[in-house]
Formats: sequence, structure tokens, C-alpha cells
Amino acid sequence: MLAWTQRAVEIVSRAGLALGALATAGIFVLLAASSLKRYVGGSPVPYTEELAGLLFVVTSVAAMPHAVSTGQHVRL
Repeated sequence: MLAWTQRAVEIVSRAGLALGALATAGIFVLLAASSLKRYVGGSPVPYTEELAGLLFVVTSVAAMPHAVSTGQHVRL
């Protein structure tokens, strides 16, 4: 029973890690698109800062279970 639970936690934490990586890629794409639009079109994407901040929160929260389950989290 414990092995099954541990395997389930590992699967969920890896899914969260993948979601966090996808959100990080989204931040890079959003910032690159906004920069290109600023220099080519004259004005950046208006919601860039808010969406990048929200995606950063998604990255942090989604990747946290994997960090805790593997012992890679920051210890104070």
C-alpha cells in the first residue's frame, strides 16, 4: 500500500514539475513576444507584467511538491 501511495505522489509531483516548466516557457515566450512587439510595433503587449507574474506563481507552486518529495527544497 505504501509503495502505491509513493508512486502516486511521484506521478503527481512530476506532472506539477512539467506544468511548472511549461509555465516558465510561457514566461519566456510572453516576454520575447512583448519585446518584439515593442520594437517592431511600437507598443508592448499590455498585460505582460501581470501574466508573467501569475505564471511565475504557477511555476513556484506547481514545482513545489516535486522539490519537497525529492528533498531539493530550500531549508531554513
